[in-house]
Amino acid sequence: APVLNRDKFGEWMDMLALPGGIGVEVGVGHADFAVQVLQGWTRCERYVLVDPFDEHDVAQAAARHAFVLRLIQPYADKEIARLFKGPHATAASHIKPASVAFLYLDAARHDYESVARDLRLFWPKIMPGGVLAGHDYTVAHSGTAIAVNEFARAQGLTLMLTKVQAPRADVLGHRIPPCCPTWMVRKPAG
Repeated sequence: APVLNRDKFGEWMDMLALPGGIGVEVGVGHADFAVQVLQGWTRCERYVLVDPFDEHDVAQAAARHAFVLRLIQPYADKEIARLFKGPHATAASHIKPASVAFLYLDAARHDYESVARDLRLFWPKIMPGGVLAGHDYTVAHSGTAIAVNEFARAQGLTLMLTKVQAPRADVLGHRIPPCCPTWMVRKPAG
């Protein structure tokens, strides 16, 4: 059964018990989702956070980068989490085909072209039975929904959605209103 709550992806990945235990998150914000996943996915062997940290305000980008490094430090110390600072395409070129159990897309740009490009880039990296998912499947980010729908249809995949997220506070203490279902697909096992 699919996960219905975005906050439970880590536990769901543990239940799936896919071999290898490699996760990748593309677009990490302040890494609160990464930490949530890592807290629940105890079988995770490696989790790579990919972000270009390319805000126009260089000081803001540097501050966010430093914050993310501090937040994931307990997992980096265990050699589970690492941060890849750079473009998505460069990160994808370093990932072996069919090696990733869980890949989550939540990049800053939610336009059709960017999402469609990331789907093409990262789908070959998903192992059989693995999960490709992403955030912001909503009318407000219709480019995301359209690209995901087209991709799932073209690949013959069942598209699943989580419930809308409940209001909560992020790692900075900012209130986040109810928002944005997560979409997910699984690569056929064989």
